[in-house]
Amino acid sequence: MINDIKKYCFPENLSENYLDIKNYVRYTYVSLHLCPYRDSDVQKIDFTKFNEEVAKAWTAFDTRKPIRVPVLLSLGYRICILDKNLNKNGISWQQVIDDPELMFKEQLRFQYYIRHNIPQDIEMGVPQMWPVSVDFGNVVESEWFGCDVKYPSDQVAVTDHAHMGDKKNAIFDLTLDPFSGSMQKFRQFYDYFLDIAKGYEFHGRPVKVAPPAMMGTDGIFTLAFNLRGPELLEDMLLDPDYYHKLMNFITNAVITRIKAWRKLYPVEQTKTGFFSDDCIQFLSVDSYNTHVLSYHKKYLKEIFGDKPIRMHLCGDVQRHFLTLIKNLNVVNFDTGFPINWSTLRDEIGPDILIEGGVPIMDLSCKDSDFVKNSAIKILKSGIMKGGLFIMKEANNLPPSVPLENMWAMYNAVKEHGRYSY
Repeated sequence: MINDIKKYCFPENLSENYLDIKNYVRYTYVSLHLCPYRDSDVQKIDFTKFNEEVAKAWTAFDTRKPIRVPVLLSLGYRICILDKNLNKNGISWQQVIDDPELMFKEQLRFQYYIRHNIPQDIEMGVPQMWPVSVDFGNVVESEWFGCDVKYPSDQVAVTDHAHMGDKKNAIFDLTLDPFSGSMQKFRQFYDYFLDIAKGYEFHGRPVKVAPPAMMGTDGIFTLAFNLRGPELLEDMLLDPDYYHKLMNFITNAVITRIKAWRKLYPVEQTKTGFFSDDCIQFLSVDSYNTHVLSYHKKYLKEIFGDKPIRMHLCGDVQRHFLTLIKNLNVVNFDTGFPINWSTLRDEIGPDILIEGGVPIMDLSCKDSDFVKNSAIKILKSGIMKGGLFIMKEANNLPPSVPLENMWAMYNAVKEHGRYSY
């Protein structure tokens, strides 16, 4: 389970030869030509010592005898594109997602920056291999279903609700070939990444391309909401025949696409499946059970069989956890906010892995003392019982978060997230 999470952010075969890089302690700063930074944010890191401690922490965590709570972050290269201090060339998000070469280089620039500045329990410094991925943000699936992509100023791309009002039935006229439309563009980028990564070295280390995101989904209900907007909730109650026709159409199209992508790009299968569907936050437990659960069951059965599931859910979703554990075999929740940390562990028991932490608004806008105290409060809530908790931002790190706040959260975990036996 946890190995699937770490697969593309931590070395699989950690060794003493790697940890003792050239047999001396290496102190590294981000070079100005590669990724500009704010001078006040720079911290000196002993990467050898840091990585040694992290490796021990993960080994203990994997055996359910944790030394301390690990820290893993969800973040993407938008933090380097949308932060003017880290983007001196003024590259726009649209430029990046229209140019595979530029995206590839920006992915590497991002990886270098985070591994030299933002503390988390991954391989810091120059890694054994550089993970990169084709990343357009959360627009590709909705565009595939006919939504138009918009490019707000100084922000990532978004899509409109293409099938609202009298356009509600137009979706059924779409021919959704697994490699057509936005999927064709994604495939072109992915093939470019695979090709250029062969023999490519960055700071003397190879590059590895992550499996394509089109082997997953933003979520069946979330896609339906992206297409219909809030009218979807009216459909659910006032036009159930249409609602179920739409949900079946989306579910079948997504399953067919994923199977086609798996056939074209065979990848190593993981022990757990990954799934998300943020928009169930708009539903009561009864509404979820009545209107969405059957589609989730169908999707997961077709794509992952009987595998246990790691599920990402943003928003106010804690009320759904027991239902998802019981019906979908969810064994790991990647949470956002709000979360009632004082009750969560008792509600779900000791054997469910929880990822979550300080809300991104607080990381962005509060001072380091506030962030530290917030992290400590979470750690002391009881969530550590059972040894299956990973601290992170809640959820997905935005641009321009002060690095001192990230260090405040990380150091709070190092000090207050320790287990005693």
